[in-house]
Amino acid sequence: ANLLQAQRDYFGAHTYRRIDKDGVFHTDWIREARKAL
Repeated sequence: ANLLQAQRDYFGAHTYRRIDKDGVFHTDWIREARKAL
C-alpha cells in the first residue's frame, strides 16, 4: 500500500470515470486522508 501511495504522489493526480455517474472525476486523496484523521 505504501508503494502505491508513493507512486500516486510522485506521478500526480489522475482523473477517473465512474460507472454509476457521468463525467470525469478527480479526488484529492491526501486531503481526504487528512479529513479522516
